[in-house]
Amino acid sequence: MFAAIGGHILSFVYYTSFLCVHQTGCTPDQEIQKIFDNAPQEKYRTMFTLMFATGMRIGEAIRLQIKDIQPERSLIQIWNGKGQKDRVTLLSPSLLKELEEHLEKNKPIKWVFAGDKPGTHITARSVQRAFKNSLVKASITKQFTVHTLRHKFATSVVEMGNDIYRLQQLMGHSYVRTTSRYIHISNLHALTVESPLEKLVKDKNKGNDNT
Repeated sequence: MFAAIGGHILSFVYYTSFLCVHQTGCTPDQEIQKIFDNAPQEKYRTMFTLMFATGMRIGEAIRLQIKDIQPERSLIQIWNGKGQKDRVTLLSPSLLKELEEHLEKNKPIKWVFAGDKPGTHITARSVQRAFKNSLVKASITKQFTVHTLRHKFATSVVEMGNDIYRLQQLMGHSYVRTTSRYIHISNLHALTVESPLEKLVKDKNKGNDNT
């Protein structure tokens, strides 16, 4: 499904990355890490990580079931996404580790992110509220929303050299013009899709090694 197609790569990301550094003194990846680190609870950190690592919409993420995590295929199955479409998305090693730790700690029965009432899943409103709290604790004043995590997934995947048509599949867009709203394109060779979470973890580990 993820066979390489003719490649495109993001061009405006380098401008937005420069703008971020100029305005806040940190890179976009550092901002994402700060959001993770300041999540009010473990379950919200895992939720934010999931959305950043997979490009899932909030409605898809809160309805994720344990059975839809497929480590043997390194994929997550998404059912009835926007437009009632099914698709698969990435399950990176770092995300799998975090999900396994979350499941071991919370021991949900059906939903990966169980709600307060038995048999329910977490609500979108609670995730949005937790995300706002994370921004405040992280001293991030930009007008980010939880959807920013999905947007960052999209720009990161293409920035790493992946084709816009492959991104279209991962995002669940019906039309490539929807996907192209995220990016300005220049032609380069496509690389293998890797979750942006892996890059974030590698950068964090490098920083720890230097301390």
